[in-house]
Amino acid sequence: MRSFLDKWALWIGVAVLVAGVAAYTATRLSGGGGSAAPTITQAEPSVPLDPQVRAVAKEFVATAVARENLVAAWNIAAPVLRQDLTLAQWKTGTIPVLPYPVAKAAAQYTVQSSQPDTAVLRVTFTPPPGSSTPAGDFLITLDHSSGKWLVASWVPREVVGAHG
Repeated sequence: MRSFLDKWALWIGVAVLVAGVAAYTATRLSGGGGSAAPTITQAEPSVPLDPQVRAVAKEFVATAVARENLVAAWNIAAPVLRQDLTLAQWKTGTIPVLPYPVAKAAAQYTVQSSQPDTAVLRVTFTPPPGSSTPAGDFLITLDHSSGKWLVASWVPREVVGAHG
């Protein structure tokens, strides 16, 4: 009798699993199947890149990322990037910005998005052939606030092994 119940339990379990997968698939393919209206988010329109964005990004790379003239870097860092650091703390170089040996590689700035009050650039560093410096790939986000562009974030996309 136990063997008979085990077989039926197995088949009932399989049937429930198949029904669940079918229900899940049906709701996903039909757009959710819920009674709530779908949420539609409107993206801000893309705008041409303000020339100041690229200038501020380049200055930030030359100062904060290279750890040169950190006072200048402080002046173009948004409060969200500065976190709770004072200028004196920032000047020590222990800042929430991943450094890169800027002088050892060519930098290329590519627009990822440009909105009226925010822009994202991809910064790629390509060291010369044979260099032991790794290539670098970063995203820099700038926000327009109080009439000027400030750097809100600097994050690595990836850092690859030695080039060459």
